Amino acid sequence: MRQPVNLRRWVRVTLIALALLVAAAATGIYFNRFTDDRVSALEAAKACVDCDLSLASIWWADLREANLDGADLSHAMLWWSDLRGASLQNARLAHASLWWGDLRGADFSGAAMKGASLRRAEARGARMIGVKLSAADLTLAALQDANLKGASLDWADLRRVLLTGANLRGADLSNANLFHADFRGADLSGSKLEHASLFGTLLWKTNLAGADMTAAIFNGSDLRDADLNGVTADEGKFTSVNLSGANLTGASFLKASMWKVDFTGANLTDADFTGADLDDVILVDAILCRTKFPAKRPDLTKGRRTRACKP
Repeated sequence: MRQPVNLRRWVRVTLIALALLVAAAATGIYFNRFTDDRVSALEAAKACVDCDLSLASIWWADLREANLDGADLSHAMLWWSDLRGASLQNARLAHASLWWGDLRGADFSGAAMKGASLRRAEARGARMIGVKLSAADLTLAALQDANLKGASLDWADLRRVLLTGANLRGADLSNANLFHADFRGADLSGSKLEHASLFGTLLWKTNLAGADMTAAIFNGSDLRDADLNGVTADEGKFTSVNLSGANLTGASFLKASMWKVDFTGANLTDADFTGADLDDVILVDAILCRTKFPAKRPDLTKGRRTRACKP
């Protein structure tokens, strides 16, 4: 008698799952954190400079103030571990998982963290100068007031990340996913945002002076009172973006596409919109001083010029 198709499928899936569990247990990656004796020794010593902890399972470990400078933690699992105040300068954390980790005040400066996962990590005030987080997952991470100056975050997933007041001067965020990320009051001056996706991103009072936003996509983003002095946003796409009160002095928007963008009260002195598509934009009380517009000019009757402006 033939077994029903659904029963055979269930048996096959069950056998595969059991095989995977056996393989995981054999390699020490299963849910028992004590399968690796190095973990207990590490917790006791609070130091492991330049040591090899790659592939280690370090769950719920107490590593507060630990010295892990130069350590190899690539592919390690540090879920729920406490790394408050720890030093991981120049550590190797490629593809490591720090889900729900407490990284407050930790120092990751110069660390190599390509492909690492910091999903839901608490990293307020962390020091991450020059850290390499290309293609990393920082979804829902809390990085308020963190120092990410010069960090590499290209192709990173930063959905709903909290970066209020953070230092991202000169950081590389090209091709990053910044869906509903919160950068309010952050410093992104001189940063790279080419081809980045900023859907619903909060950039209120953010410093973006000198940033390169070439071909970036802004949809429903809030840039009220932001400093965009000298930014390059050529060929960018701006849909329903709020730029009211923003400083856009000397900004370049060559061939950009703008629909329902609010420039109310914005400073557009020396801004260049040559070749741009300005559809249904709002320029009420905007400062239009030596501003270059495309051949198809928007309604400028509600804009204003400053007294110091010379035609």
